[in-house]
Amino acid sequence: MASRSQPAEPSLADSSPGGVASSAAIDGLPDDYPVRDYVGSMSAELARMARWDGDEALARVLEAAVRLAEQPVPRPEPIALERAPKTGHG
Repeated sequence: MASRSQPAEPSLADSSPGGVASSAAIDGLPDDYPVRDYVGSMSAELARMARWDGDEALARVLEAAVRLAEQPVPRPEPIALERAPKTGHG
């Protein structure tokens, strides 16, 4: 909880279009930071906690996050943009 003298930190999702945080939005982390490894490990631990608490549905969703984090990161192919030819006007 933020105190009166200290404003709440903005969400990383608030800093990019569509509410999806990019690595550029996370200050201080190197480009090769193992985010998926961390997310997978944390999700596995949270799944164990949910199961211990009797929440099997939540545990299964978290385990799906573990499986997804183990997959390679999909990287879109770069798109070549064509420039319009310059005209003598302007």
